[in-house]
Amino acid sequence: MGIKFITICYPINICSNKVVLSQEFLSWAKSDLKGGGRRGMGNALSNIKKSIHSRIDEILNLSHIICSKDWDSRVSTDKKVGILKKLDIEHTSIVRIITKIRNVYEHQYTLPSDLTDIKAYYETTELWLNHSTKSLIKSRLALINLPVYSVECDSDRFIKVIEFPLYVDRVNIIYFRENKKIVSKLTKDEREGYEKMKDVEIATFIQWEKKHLKTLHQTEPYYLTPRNLTKVFNTYKKSLYKVNLGFYLDNPRIELT
Repeated sequence: MGIKFITICYPINICSNKVVLSQEFLSWAKSDLKGGGRRGMGNALSNIKKSIHSRIDEILNLSHIICSKDWDSRVSTDKKVGILKKLDIEHTSIVRIITKIRNVYEHQYTLPSDLTDIKAYYETTELWLNHSTKSLIKSRLALINLPVYSVECDSDRFIKVIEFPLYVDRVNIIYFRENKKIVSKLTKDEREGYEKMKDVEIATFIQWEKKHLKTLHQTEPYYLTPRNLTKVFNTYKKSLYKVNLGFYLDNPRIELT
């Protein structure tokens, strides 16, 4: 078995009952369509649009872009879509189409001429939500590029045992420490460096996190609690020492509870 580089996420967040998720907005749209009539068409269109915009925010929250120095909480939908494109999130043109149609309804008080059109918007939105849910990680990134020899985890992919390789020729571990709002890094050139999240630009977060958001062509990520994430990072840091062009570890196994 060779060295692999794994991605670890924070535990999946259980939202408050006050929070309406994208799939719930979409289910409301489905109920509205069953009701039929002009009122049902208008409500369905509004909920389809809310579903898409909610999903955009859910995707952005998988990364740390919203913590960056140039993030504006009042950012436009167009800019959010532009960021999704830079993250290689597919089929974002549906956002502009639905937003435009819904804005015509809201500002010009005009509905699409046929219920069939709204059903088509619903089905397209459903496909996009389902695709993004299946192809992306389920919770926010925590630690990326961790070199391991083997991992033991439970059925929910919470790590129980990590065996580190005795030797690696490159290190570029990044730990997004949300409790301290900093990014800690172990690299080939730096034993440990860190930056405040509020000092990091959007482009840098995109560069770091982009390839770790998708699960379609790689193994599902693992999960750890914040306490165990810090334990893993600190254990790796303390046991790492440089020899010539590579790195050796003198404590290659860690058990987590």
